[in-house]
Amino acid sequence: MANKRSPLWNYFEIEKDDAKYVVCLICKSKLSRGGEGKKASTSSMKNHLQSKHPNKFSEIYGGPSSTSCAGSKTFSSTSSFASTSAPAQPASHKQLTLAETVERKQYWGINDPKSKEYHYLIGEMIALDNEPLSMVDRVGFNRLMHKAVPRYKIPSRTFMTEKIVPDIYDRISKK
Repeated sequence: MANKRSPLWNYFEIEKDDAKYVVCLICKSKLSRGGEGKKASTSSMKNHLQSKHPNKFSEIYGGPSSTSCAGSKTFSSTSSFASTSAPAQPASHKQLTLAETVERKQYWGINDPKSKEYHYLIGEMIALDNEPLSMVDRVGFNRLMHKAVPRYKIPSRTFMTEKIVPDIYDRISKK
């Protein structure tokens, strides 16, 4: 038999009939090891434990097995600057659906609440910094905004003049 150095082996045993497979001792699920001998790995065991038995997974790897935000990835640092008091967190990957991928690439609508928030922030910046409304047409400003908030489409000068500036004026004059 292979050397069982991984703590994962506390939760799995090699299937008696076929060494390419292991059986989870917790739920009796049969998992492929990817091959026999040197070709066998513990990746499927680790993934199974992480997704099906997160409590056991965190006993081995120290810490929660899920990420703090859906779709985000957790990376552990291996540099000398890493804190030695906190254990490393494994990366968690979630593949997006086609609809989610397409949605991430689309601009927010002009009346979307997130867009409106940026419209007003740009309007306030123009007023506070005494910038011309043509600022929204500048290449550098557009590059900055696209890099910072890829889904935000900067409105035209006309939109800012007709909608945002009067609304900001009304808000301030009511105070």
